[in-house]
Amino acid sequence: MQSIDLGCKVLAPTAVGQVMTFASLFVGSVVIAGWNVVSFILEYSLLRRVYKLVPRLGYKEGVNSYKVQRSVASSTGGEVDTLQPSHATNGQQSAADKGAKSESE
Repeated sequence: MQSIDLGCKVLAPTAVGQVMTFASLFVGSVVIAGWNVVSFILEYSLLRRVYKLVPRLGYKEGVNSYKVQRSVASSTGGEVDTLQPSHATNGQQSAADKGAKSESE
């Protein structure tokens, strides 16, 4: 990963310098702007895809009305994360959450 990063830091200015030398400053600016737009669209679409594939990213424990609980999967023999609705709403703590918090203090 580090070699890719270092390679980009060397090759990108060289490539843009060549474009600006052989074409013009305007063409070089358009190439950079176009590259940034394409990169933004690609990064945004990949981030959105990951966000949709991993529903746990949409919930904060203790803030939303859902909390993550561990359950044992009988078919695989391993643990699986599941989202379970808690009794608290709008960031309020349920009685069980308050009891657990006071025991830990």
